[in-house]
Amino acid sequence: MDHKINLDLWWGQLEHLTLESSDSKFEKMTDYLSDDCIVYFGGMNAPVSFGKAEVKKDLKKTLSYWKLMKREVTNFAIKDNIVFCAMKNKLQILGIKVDDFYETEVVTFDDEGKIKRYELYCDPTPIRKIFSDVNN
Repeated sequence: MDHKINLDLWWGQLEHLTLESSDSKFEKMTDYLSDDCIVYFGGMNAPVSFGKAEVKKDLKKTLSYWKLMKREVTNFAIKDNIVFCAMKNKLQILGIKVDDFYETEVVTFDDEGKIKRYELYCDPTPIRKIFSDVNN
């Protein structure tokens, strides 16, 4: 089972989702998750999502301000069922471009190749600044 391929396929589903996406498109994204998944999609300081239904609901909240423009993997390692992935991404936050946003994923897969636990580590300062600037 190739966890890198599964992770890339999951991200392929994520980057095409919008608030207007059909429920079936959201279901395709959650097909890559275990039923009892734990997902820190907004980073480790953001609220956690437990299970597919919460991931779908919380992702819809995120899509109201966040859009992935480009995901670039800069480093990748696998140990057993755990994937470590460093990325240099391009985002759009409230319509404002954020270039070179560095993030690290730690993803644990179950024995069926589904994402069991997803942890995202990043410095949220650039995103917080955008929210601060918009609110002032």
